[in-house]
Amino acid sequence: MRLSFVGIWFLCFSLTYASCSNTSAFPELSEADLSELQEGLQQGQFTSVDLVKAYLARIQEVNTALHAVAETNPDALTIAQTLDEERKAAGSYALLGSKVPHDSTVVAKLRAAGAIILGKANLSQWANARSSNTTNGWSAYGGQCSAVYYPNQDPSGSSSGSAVISSIGLAFATLGTDTIGSVLSPSDVNNVVGIRPTVGLTSRHLVIPFSLRQDSVGPLARTVKDAAAMLSVIAGPDPADNYTTVNPHPDLDYTKFDEDYNTTLKNGRIGIPANILEVFTASWFDTTNTSGPVMDAFYAAVNLLEQHGATVNHNANYSRLDEYITGYLDGSISNVVLADVAYDIPEYLNLLQPQATPLPQTLEDIRNFTQHYPLEDYPDRDTADFDMELAAPSASSAEIWAQYQLNLQLGGAGGIVGALDNNNLDVLIVPTQASPYVTCIAGLPAISVPLGFYPSSQPVLESSRGLIGTAPGIPFGISFIGRAWSEQTLLKYAYAFEQLTQVRKSGKPYMLPSTELGDIVG
Repeated sequence: MRLSFVGIWFLCFSLTYASCSNTSAFPELSEADLSELQEGLQQGQFTSVDLVKAYLARIQEVNTALHAVAETNPDALTIAQTLDEERKAAGSYALLGSKVPHDSTVVAKLRAAGAIILGKANLSQWANARSSNTTNGWSAYGGQCSAVYYPNQDPSGSSSGSAVISSIGLAFATLGTDTIGSVLSPSDVNNVVGIRPTVGLTSRHLVIPFSLRQDSVGPLARTVKDAAAMLSVIAGPDPADNYTTVNPHPDLDYTKFDEDYNTTLKNGRIGIPANILEVFTASWFDTTNTSGPVMDAFYAAVNLLEQHGATVNHNANYSRLDEYITGYLDGSISNVVLADVAYDIPEYLNLLQPQATPLPQTLEDIRNFTQHYPLEDYPDRDTADFDMELAAPSASSAEIWAQYQLNLQLGGAGGIVGALDNNNLDVLIVPTQASPYVTCIAGLPAISVPLGFYPSSQPVLESSRGLIGTAPGIPFGISFIGRAWSEQTLLKYAYAFEQLTQVRKSGKPYMLPSTELGDIVG
């Protein structure tokens, strides 16, 4: 479910989608957007080398505490120098040292667009597919990642480091992959925009898989526009990933959505699936009793959207939610991804270049390595999830195929698509904490945008391993969910909400790097 176990994060593009007014001040890297960085590069205010040096210095300042970065790219400065000259003219030791035959498709597209790959983010090991008692953001290789809005904050997962890096400007933006919320959930608690694209919009070729039926590579950035720019670069057909060949809009520029947010909202038709929110706030689901402030902020946002002309249907319900809940509780819905892990990971391993020391070839090999290699922290962190995946029925069995078809129905006509079609709606909205449910099993898209922060009165909730899940000032988001291939519509609404509220700017990280471009250039 990862790009070489870990999200790839990067610096800048050679493309542009906007311009900004001239300024002699350097952009502040914790908030700088693509247009600001490109204007500075084009005007010679700073160079790609300056940017790389600044980002590397920022990483050095905070990474000992945050463990957001697993590795930096030793060639980043050389690549930056080359671009300047052109302008002038999975966190486990099991595969440590393994090499792919070439860049993954999404990384190749980023490089072709002028991106500098700075390094690899530290993410939840094996996309949280190894252990029943580990923590979000922990990997044997990278250590424990934490977020920046409260000391020892749980960064969520599994794209943990990717979200932290984007949040405080350790890079321009990042990538992650989402199977069951692994882009949406970290975006939620790190005050960034995260896009889970339709399965097949972006290639997964040479991305370590979790489940090809649900995996989707998407961007995490500080603004909707920047996330859209990234999506435009990485989207599109790839013969190495069959899912991408059915994209009905293979050449769509996702930066070309309607930026007139007043018109968007006046003409907007938005739905709220009230029955999923009843589940989200139910005591059996919200066992920590932390949904109250989230729902207060959510309904305040709904009122704001209605005040600006949006038509909101408050009962755009999922018609087969009861069946979904039954499958969620008995585990049958999860059997698809459990079966896929045991099949898809060996398929990926077969693509790796041969090594002097033989690499694992199966999920069972990886489990055995994990249980015997001292640095993998076994048995303190168990391999119970590996055990379940290995015990699951074959991914090609009739049982799994039937469950997959049921999942598509529960998430599609019996869920999101049905709610949209039956009520003539453009998008659905829910708190991001509730968005992966139903969305992911049908391979549908969602975008998370900052919504609010827990109040100063919020009790601090600490896990058995010392991570803080809820506390004053920790962010949460709102998700815009849609039909397959409806990303441009979702971006339009996400942008409208972002511009109307500007929630992100209210966040107050307890830790920020101080290095800025002026320190490098000056």
